[in-house]
Amino acid sequence: MSFRTFAAVVVTVTGVAILGPSAMAATPGAHQVTGRQLKSALVPASAIGSSSTANAEFDTGRGLEHGPAFFRLPTMSCHDFWVLFGVTGYGETASASDRLNDFSSAQFHQQIVYQFASPREASSFLSQEEAKYPKCRSFVVSGGGPTLRVAVYSMSRTRVGGHQAFQVAETETISSFPATPLYVHLSFTVDGADVFIVTTENDSNSTPVNPSLPAFTLRLIARVAALR
Repeated sequence: MSFRTFAAVVVTVTGVAILGPSAMAATPGAHQVTGRQLKSALVPASAIGSSSTANAEFDTGRGLEHGPAFFRLPTMSCHDFWVLFGVTGYGETASASDRLNDFSSAQFHQQIVYQFASPREASSFLSQEEAKYPKCRSFVVSGGGPTLRVAVYSMSRTRVGGHQAFQVAETETISSFPATPLYVHLSFTVDGADVFIVTTENDSNSTPVNPSLPAFTLRLIARVAALR
């Protein structure tokens, strides 16, 4: 399971406590749904195994978010970029996420949906995420205890069901267990005003993932599209 699981719900960055999300007002005429609705469209835990469960469930509630983005990806440190992965505050109008865990088959997925005010803002967020990874190919996350080394070893642009996307593969190695890195694969896809992020985690780089990142993402996209 990703070490991000142990990050605090209230994140403190450079002494500032982040207590909630902020976002731009939706483009007139754009069909927007709430975070609670997005949560209802997340892929169910049974998709990765009959004994799987969901945890770390989150949504932005029954209303839309308003206001400017709090976080700025281009100027964010690599440490904060990793710690703040999947949180709100990037200019979204709604968001939902959870983690799916099947310990019997060692399958672990995380799914995140960000809804933005317009397709232009969603594409901008995707582009900023893509531009950040080459600048953060290797760095250390520390918090007073054992340190964590994050290293990106693969990155590529792709299409997922015709949608613009990119994928990243990285290792996360905790200093107290240097011989057992965690292999993390991430997929970022944009569809209209929505950005879909799906991750898988395993202690082996050769273990097949079922469902695959593209298959899981397309199922998530279809479920969110059905809300509209």
